[in-house]
Amino acid sequence: MKKKRTRQHIIADLGFNFVERQVLKAGYVVHKVVFDYGFDGFISTFDADGFVENGEIYVQVKSTDSVNYADDNKSLVFDLSIRDLELWLFNTAPVLLLLYDARKETAHYLNLQEYFRKNRDSLKNIHKFVRVHIPRDNQFSPQAVIEQRSLKNASTR
Repeated sequence: MKKKRTRQHIIADLGFNFVERQVLKAGYVVHKVVFDYGFDGFISTFDADGFVENGEIYVQVKSTDSVNYADDNKSLVFDLSIRDLELWLFNTAPVLLLLYDARKETAHYLNLQEYFRKNRDSLKNIHKFVRVHIPRDNQFSPQAVIEQRSLKNASTR
């Protein structure tokens, strides 16, 4: 039987394409990781004169046709595995989880290190999965990329 391109393959590509467009509009570059061992890509940023800056922002894109909302409807919810979190949270560079809604062609983001620092969630209390809440206000846009660049630059100083 031949291999088949599924809807999940299509929306995964659309999700990364959406992220790439927002990064390009912000004036930066996203590099797609070919051999994915926990990150889909990373963002390189540039200063006002166009010179590449030290450090990067890692991205993990999750694409879906059906976004789940919290009961209060103020956030999107997504379950993450402990295996992924162990890689992402102990990274020295910022890691953004991006949840792409293929039906609405939008994405929401969560800076994972910042989220777990604020929520004081401990990996010790997580067995296999943890549910994160991504605020509806965290729309992934060129401005959001610029804001995350500021956080990255503050952490590399």
